[in-house]
Amino acid sequence: MQHLSISGQLRHKQANVVSALERHNVAFPVDRITGISPSAWGYRRKGRLGVRYVPKKGGVLVGFREREKNYVTDIKQCHTLVAELSALLPSLKGQLQDISSRESIPQVEVASGMDATAIVVRHLTPLSERDLQQLTSFGREEKVRVYLQSGGPDTIVPLEKRGKPLTYRIRASGDTIEFLATDFIQVNDAANQEIVDSVLHMLALTRSDRVLELFCGLGNLTLPVASNVDRVVGLDYDEQLVCRAKDNALFNHKDNVEFIRADLTEAPVGEWWRSEGFTKLLLDPPRSGALEILNAVVPAIAPERIVYVSCNPETLARDAATLTIQFGYRLEAIQVVDMFTHTGHVETIALFV
Repeated sequence: MQHLSISGQLRHKQANVVSALERHNVAFPVDRITGISPSAWGYRRKGRLGVRYVPKKGGVLVGFREREKNYVTDIKQCHTLVAELSALLPSLKGQLQDISSRESIPQVEVASGMDATAIVVRHLTPLSERDLQQLTSFGREEKVRVYLQSGGPDTIVPLEKRGKPLTYRIRASGDTIEFLATDFIQVNDAANQEIVDSVLHMLALTRSDRVLELFCGLGNLTLPVASNVDRVVGLDYDEQLVCRAKDNALFNHKDNVEFIRADLTEAPVGEWWRSEGFTKLLLDPPRSGALEILNAVVPAIAPERIVYVSCNPETLARDAATLTIQFGYRLEAIQVVDMFTHTGHVETIALFV
């Protein structure tokens, strides 16, 4: 979408949200949608890079896989990665070129935190002692934390025992969030800060509120909410993220937070949902939306306000139809945050009262 101005891209995304709502018979005037584009370039603090050894093209290629193909397009810089990650690409490529097991490395994940950078090297065969020493030296020279991944996410280990999580800080509450390079986070920090601000504003929190958050992840929204309420409970289906969220609550001295691992696609609503006395509902579901859990939870707790953070206008509109037509809520406000400028991705925050 680079042929459009930044403001033009934002207007296009706002119109997409309105069109999706219209398809599901949810009325909302486009002139009432607010929007923000916090950063045009250098906004990604995480990325997954394809790696492929192709002798005919000069050796190791590091870049992005072509759409629907297994080819890797070699890159020397990436204008959407934050500066420190983009600047790392040439030396990273040179390092992988010198590794004897270079043919068995299909990808590298890169991530940048508040005061450190990390890479996760995926390898399909064991690395030699020489390779390990080279990667260790590379990490020290570039001041990068190096992790190895031999299989699934549970096989990720720091190359050196001093490996620590990365961190970022929430502007609105001062909370410090710890995360691993492969954890799901909002990769655009500036956009994430705007989302947190908007969520707190739309929830209109009071000290007596008890908030239920669905799809809470590692506590990115939960902990700022906890600074303003009596109690907040966060649920997520990813056990590792829930464990990280609990650690983040301890790290930030939040004792009015509880995190629970739950399969939200099954929507198990027991008596405890009602007995908690939740006054407000916050959710940030994946692209598939949250229809099943909304149908189960909303009648059970009848929240005063619902704030819905969405990465897919179509499922947001579908779920908005359920909340307005079936449960009688009113769609009060919509904000579009241009999380991924120059792409078709639309991030939306909606308030239902």
